[in-house]
Amino acid sequence: MKEKQYEVKLQAVEDSHRQMALELREMLTAQQQMSAKYVHSILTLSFVFCILCFLFFILCFRCLNNVSYLCLLCGICVFL
Repeated sequence: MKEKQYEVKLQAVEDSHRQMALELREMLTAQQQMSAKYVHSILTLSFVFCILCFLFFILCFRCLNNVSYLCLLCGICVFL
């Protein structure tokens, strides 16, 4: 009888661990998806900001003919 109870408890613990592992795997997948969305959003915003800096650069160049200070505007756009 004790052996039967042990087997039942062991099976319950194994099932519990299996369920926890599944939940952790699902949480990790959700976290990875959120991270990918975050990275995509940051890259998109950086690209838009870079385009705006470039347009600002052109506008100032046409208006002022002195744009040496614009390289400090954005670390992304230093190549301009």
